Amino acid sequence: MLYSQTEITEIQPINGSTTTLRAPNGTSAHTTMRGHLIVLASELGNVPSGVTITKLGFTYSAGTDALAEGNMKFYLENSADVVNNKSNDWATAISTMTNVSDGNFTLPISAGPADADMTLSTPFVYNGGGLYVGYDYLATTTSAVAATNLADNTLPGGVKMVASTSTTPSPTLTGTSSFRPAIRITFLNPNTNEVQVISLNVPNAKLSLLSGTSQTMEALVLNASQGALTNIPVTLSITGTNTFTSTQNIANLAPGASSVVSFTAVPQAISGMDTIRVTVPNDDNNNNNLIERLSHVTCDTLGACSPGAPVGSVGFNTGSGILANRYKVNSTAPIVAKKVAFYVANNAASPGNIIKGVLCDSAGVIVDSTFIFAIPATSLGTKVELSFINGNIDVSNKDFYFGIRQSANTTTGYFPFGTQPNDNVPPNRFYSLPVYGEDTTSYTTLGMFMIEAVLAGRQILTSDAPGGSVCENTPVNFSTTGGYSNYNFYVDNTSAQTGAGNTFTHTTVGTQAYKVESTYNGCTIVSNTLTVTSAPEIQNTVNATICDGDSYQVGSNTYTADGTYIDTLSSQAGCDSIVTLNLTVQMIDTSSQQAGPLLTANQTGATYQWYDCGNSQPIAGATSSTYLATTSGSYACIVTIGNCSDTTACRIVDFTGLGELDLLKSSVISPNPTNGPILIGWQKVQVENIVVRDVKGKVLFETETKVGNMSAEIDLSLYEAGSYFIELQSAKAKFTHLVIKK
Repeated sequence: MLYSQTEITEIQPINGSTTTLRAPNGTSAHTTMRGHLIVLASELGNVPSGVTITKLGFTYSAGTDALAEGNMKFYLENSADVVNNKSNDWATAISTMTNVSDGNFTLPISAGPADADMTLSTPFVYNGGGLYVGYDYLATTTSAVAATNLADNTLPGGVKMVASTSTTPSPTLTGTSSFRPAIRITFLNPNTNEVQVISLNVPNAKLSLLSGTSQTMEALVLNASQGALTNIPVTLSITGTNTFTSTQNIANLAPGASSVVSFTAVPQAISGMDTIRVTVPNDDNNNNNLIERLSHVTCDTLGACSPGAPVGSVGFNTGSGILANRYKVNSTAPIVAKKVAFYVANNAASPGNIIKGVLCDSAGVIVDSTFIFAIPATSLGTKVELSFINGNIDVSNKDFYFGIRQSANTTTGYFPFGTQPNDNVPPNRFYSLPVYGEDTTSYTTLGMFMIEAVLAGRQILTSDAPGGSVCENTPVNFSTTGGYSNYNFYVDNTSAQTGAGNTFTHTTVGTQAYKVESTYNGCTIVSNTLTVTSAPEIQNTVNATICDGDSYQVGSNTYTADGTYIDTLSSQAGCDSIVTLNLTVQMIDTSSQQAGPLLTANQTGATYQWYDCGNSQPIAGATSSTYLATTSGSYACIVTIGNCSDTTACRIVDFTGLGELDLLKSSVISPNPTNGPILIGWQKVQVENIVVRDVKGKVLFETETKVGNMSAEIDLSLYEAGSYFIELQSAKAKFTHLVIKK
């Protein structure tokens, strides 16, 4: 309601919606424009029964760009109807209505909100019910830009109208819509003691405790009386989860004047539902002495609108852009933006269209966003929460825009975002931005955007354990984000320390999990979980063998001799590692013996390879500890034990200039002594016969050798232990060896 000393103006119906089609807009498309709408009795509660209506008009969110005027006829009729039952036939519709004006009507030239009123030539008495309002406009001057009417879109078929470029108006109202243009109804003030609560501004009807436990609320109070009033008590009270009462006094208020009454630091510190009321004492009209709003206090949601379903809708029609609410989170600790929530309007054209949540900084720059969301039909009239992709932007003590981006649909316009009526929309709260942000435009006439911020505390737990691992019996220092209170540190889900401090020291045993819970204004903030592993002292025994002349390295120490060595090293985690080294040095005997052409390597228990020192080539098959040379030359043996190898000195065998007896003398018998078989070998001479005799000269065994053989094997295992003579006979010589049988 608007007031002067002698008149009161009520604007109804209105819920923040707008239209350019349902009332004269000043363009040539509305050269003729006629229509009728119903204003319900429930919408006229502030208009007393029996008052005289003196003026009618329209209220605009934006006017025309140039002069637009013409002749206007207004019609009024009292009615008990709750829907528009008037005929679409114009003559029939106005047949029971009173023509209250017929004269010039000028639309406002304005880029912003403006009004246009017309004084009635026939004053009309209102009877306390609903009102039918008819209007019949014929333009004489038109503009290029259409004026935009404030409207209400909640009553299906509430307005019936027709517009044309013709100067001859249509007799039939061909259009029907729920968008009823708001009508300015001015009537004579009958009151001598009338104070009205016009509006109640609760900045955050959904209050997140992460943003504070109190807020300043403002009531707009109007003196609707014919004269000045003094000492007007204005009371704000909260009932529900939180309780509070405060009364402010307006010392003097002129007739038609209003006063903003501020209630500072109103406490809301407990999660739950509240009812917030502003009241003034009983007076001439007790229907306007109270305004109340529901309020919901939680830990996470910050919103301008009261709990409840959307009433109106707003959007970019066929275009695109961002609608956003600006919020400031007052916090001494880090608070992050997790989600943006909004209420989907009951707009049938919305399902299937694409939207996306955005977070913009104070300059309107997009700093986070959600994934795209296709509106399902099931979401109409409900709340939708969209998670930010980053979800970790700190919004404490800064202005941020929480918004929803509407994608263009050039075929079918849609208005997807729910609104609530604006009894007092504060400036600098509801905005539109271009698709990619940055530029911001504030709105106060489109209702309250039902867009909310979903917040969370950011508790980050860190430790001084590098890589999450420490040495056994080493204390680990933990720290977490400051600014919160009542820090409760947990070790394996068991509380280990509670208090005001945000640091904690603990000695890890094995592998343990750590987290911390803190509180902020009664809200619990849970940190990330850290896992720390305690690495024990490592003890390791190494048994190693090296070859003589080689070395073994442990840490920075080098070892070359047999022995047991103990070293303390540092592991990858920086912990002690005890290494015990049992070191064996493999020695190889490189000495050898020579008996004529028979060469023997003295090292036992090894593998052997004889080779010719003259050409450095291995001798095929010469792999025993002895080698019987068959030709003059120089010979050595490679002796190998495990991975170690060494070589005997080269020995010379020379058969040059030897006679047959000498050659027989150079023959060899091995092994000697023996306990069984013996091998007899010779070179350069052909042994034809071998005789075995006992010590008395008795022949025990005799055999002939084959031509070309250079060796023979005789088995003495059947003979008793003692001495025996082995006689070798060639064509020209004979030589006898003594053999011992064990």
